[in-house]
Amino acid sequence: MACCSRAAPLILTHVNLLLFLYAGAGLVTAARLKWDPSLYIVVRELFPLEYKVTAVALCVGGVAHLLLGHLCAAALTVRRAAARRALFIMYAVAMVLLVVGELAWCTWTAFRVAEFLRSERAKSMAEGASLFEEFKKFLEEVSWVKVFNKVNLLIKEAEEDLRQRSTYVAGASVVLFWVLQPMAVVLALLAARVPGADAQRMRPRRRRSNSWATTTTTASVEKLMEHDAEKAPLRTAYKNGRIVIL
Repeated sequence: MACCSRAAPLILTHVNLLLFLYAGAGLVTAARLKWDPSLYIVVRELFPLEYKVTAVALCVGGVAHLLLGHLCAAALTVRRAAARRALFIMYAVAMVLLVVGELAWCTWTAFRVAEFLRSERAKSMAEGASLFEEFKKFLEEVSWVKVFNKVNLLIKEAEEDLRQRSTYVAGASVVLFWVLQPMAVVLALLAARVPGADAQRMRPRRRRSNSWATTTTTASVEKLMEHDAEKAPLRTAYKNGRIVIL
């Protein structure tokens, strides 16, 4: 458990880097909902209220993840155990509140979309989709014309991407996102336990290392003095018929 607690801050840093990517993607999507006509016209006309709530939720969620990442980085740089523990707990609580908000938003949006699909408007759109199938058959018939052939190829490419690649990538991204957030909460709580235990263990080690360094320095000085004394030249003098060493 102690080993996991020591590794938790490092793992949490990498988790926050991945969450930064999702925060950027959320902000870009919110910007597209605001300024990209090919996206916001369709969504706004079909789901006007959901469009506004989704744009605000993506923007707030992206900014919140960025701020939480900086809060975690600040907690990693703090040396005081109490302050570091408080920052990590604050990070975990804020992440839990953010997850609860995301669940509430997703549940409400899914309920609204399901309600729309059961409405008469959705049935009329389904009939319009059948007309689109007739239009694709028309493009197949006149594919000998270059313009119609290009339009037909673009439609097929878009349908292939939506059915295969984009669906798989979006599903995997959502699953990874929902795994990273609870993981960040657990890692933050584990990292909050690190300072108190490690600080108590490191204090006696520092004292022993300082005393050892002092002793070693004193012993080395004494050896150096003896070594210099051995190498020093002897001085003698003649006194009373004897040679005396000075």
